[in-house]
Amino acid sequence: MDQERQQEVEEGTRDEPQKVVLSMWRADLKRPWHLAQCGVLELVATALLLFFASTSCAEFPGNRSWLQTALTYAFIYATLTQILAPITGGYVNPMVAVAFNIMGQLSWLKVLVILNCQYVGSVLGSLLYKFLTPEGVRGANLCAVRVPEEIGVTWWQTLIVESVLTFVLILVILTVNDKRMGVSAGFRPPIVGMTLAGLVVMGTAYGSGVLNPLRALGPAVVAEYQVYHLVYWGGPQIGLIVAVLMWKFILGPYKMAKQ
Repeated sequence: MDQERQQEVEEGTRDEPQKVVLSMWRADLKRPWHLAQCGVLELVATALLLFFASTSCAEFPGNRSWLQTALTYAFIYATLTQILAPITGGYVNPMVAVAFNIMGQLSWLKVLVILNCQYVGSVLGSLLYKFLTPEGVRGANLCAVRVPEEIGVTWWQTLIVESVLTFVLILVILTVNDKRMGVSAGFRPPIVGMTLAGLVVMGTAYGSGVLNPLRALGPAVVAEYQVYHLVYWGGPQIGLIVAVLMWKFILGPYKMAKQ
């Protein structure tokens, strides 16, 4: 999360959420250059994430390992968030940005800028992959994520798996970013990256392991492949909502009471 925003929220007091939200709006409106900077950086980071994620599953000889794909995706995500965290918050995933918004740590103005730039970045990343990768090894629909119906997996099974994995990811992110946990800022991206790697490895067999609608959006637009596309939006949204509710009403109050 943006360090300036985190300090603002902590000092603004949790007892007056409306004032905190208003102060975030005012702060963002007074810093249009910072908003633009965050948007551009999230766009570039998302484009790189999509490019590397797609390249890791391209049909080059010896390039189809689940473990390789999972580690590439997780390490690149962790690296990008490590770089961007002090400036933008290092979201590179609309579900993460919305989670911090719901938690009152990110204004709607900033989240709208970030989300729209991420959407554009996902398309640009897929275009870059298409441009730089030989046609014969691009993979089906530019390595788009899909429900593996040929092995009997149904769309609703993928939806549930995507929801559960996103639920775990969001909980981990909220936990490591809670200062009461005492996790150093430098260790947060590696922890999230290792979690993401494990989740992607597990979810790949179900056509899941995306945990990020942007991974589905880019190929869906560039390759015009929208089969079960909403699964990769609905699943993460369900997981996000459940994770935030659990944190706000169960885990968060419990951690507060323990102090």
